[in-house]
Amino acid sequence: MNVAIVCMILATVLGACDKGNSGRTGNIKWKVDKEGTLTIRGKGAMPENGFSWYYVEDKINAIVIEEGVTTIGAFAFGLLPYLTSVTIANTAISIGDRAFQGCINLDFINIPNNVITIENETFAECHNLTAITFPNSVTKIVGRAFRSCENINSITCHNPVPADIDLWTFRDINKNTCTLKVPASAVSAYQNADGWKEFKNIVGM
Repeated sequence: MNVAIVCMILATVLGACDKGNSGRTGNIKWKVDKEGTLTIRGKGAMPENGFSWYYVEDKINAIVIEEGVTTIGAFAFGLLPYLTSVTIANTAISIGDRAFQGCINLDFINIPNNVITIENETFAECHNLTAITFPNSVTKIVGRAFRSCENINSITCHNPVPADIDLWTFRDINKNTCTLKVPASAVSAYQNADGWKEFKNIVGM
């Protein structure tokens, strides 16, 4: 089967055939610019495993997910070796399983104000992360979302009601030295909440 036929099939199934540094799957488009920024734009949810930017993974050092994207698909950006920063628009409400797992140089990500759920192992093995902030909207962090993020030393939670987490959610983070910042009125709630109460340095803000 020649390349033209393969592309026709992919265009039918996925919406487009990737061309070098850009492509499309359904309503979601992507492009890697010459500075190494991967931009995701479109309307709705990102499909799982539906993109081919891994052919240019060595060029990607930043990701920008624009307004209109509602869900970051499972396994979407895992194992990008040179990724250092991720910026996500406020239309996103969910970040999928292992979406950024193994992005070992990732040191900045904003979790937008409308995200409700962070799925299992979303940021596992992101060794360069040192701080993370959860907006008021986050109510559930699933499984081992931050496994092997041993360098995180500061966590900020804006929700006065502690999110539902697992005992393994923050596995490998030093809970004796990591500072957990929460609303001043919610310090007691976090000190008594499953998972969160493992942190020894819970401070109001």
